[in-house]
Amino acid sequence: MPNLIDHKSIFPAWHMNKKHWITVLLTAVTDLEKLCKLTLKSYELVSKSKK
Repeated sequence: MPNLIDHKSIFPAWHMNKKHWITVLLTAVTDLEKLCKLTLKSYELVSKSKK
């Protein structure tokens, strides 16, 4: 988790558990491929827990 946080577009989540969640400032994202990968990984992690 710490290696994802750049304090430019990705921050520790202020509204959730800061150990497991991040906040992504969409207006500051410059690496859209990284954003897509993070979104897919997040979905995979959540969907596995519901099976």
